[in-house]
Amino acid sequence: MHKNLLNIKIMKKVLITLSFVCVAAVCSALPNFGAKIGGNFSKFTVSKSEANYSFQPGFDIGFFARIKHHKMYVQPELVYSYQTTKYTYDDLTGKTDVKNHTHNLNIPVLVGYKLVDVKLTNVRVFLGPEFNYVLSESTDLDLRTPANIAGCIGAGIDIAMLTLDLRYGYTFNKAIKDDEAKINPHNNVVAISLGWKFL
Repeated sequence: MHKNLLNIKIMKKVLITLSFVCVAAVCSALPNFGAKIGGNFSKFTVSKSEANYSFQPGFDIGFFARIKHHKMYVQPELVYSYQTTKYTYDDLTGKTDVKNHTHNLNIPVLVGYKLVDVKLTNVRVFLGPEFNYVLSESTDLDLRTPANIAGCIGAGIDIAMLTLDLRYGYTFNKAIKDDEAKINPHNNVVAISLGWKFL
């Protein structure tokens, strides 16, 4: 009888241990989900212009998922991005500043690699395409191209559930609709974000 009780206790411990192992295995296979918030600095680069463009501040807020496979991962995101552009040009009255801001919906799909991957910390690099849609702009002229495709590259670090990213994005297509415009502007964005992984 004592032997049977001992066997039952051992079996319980084995089952509990196996349960924890299975839960840990399933959780490690599941994607991470999280929210992020941060700031951005955007500016146009132009092929030829008498105006001077400069980086201007904005902010981002959104959600992400991270699907892991060993040291590789894929990270799709859904981000609301408020961006500001500014250029200065000379006219008859002197220097004139023109500002414009846009409300954007960004969908990056990033592929990353963990350079360092230890128990609670990893250091990552990533790149990938970003699909951008301009929801609205500050002027009524409707100048901005509504749908844009950009490329992103960056690096990040995770410490436990916190994640910090720094990235640069470049829009491949023209940022304005006017086909006759000679300046051919492309949007550049530098962004830093702080995120929290829920899972």
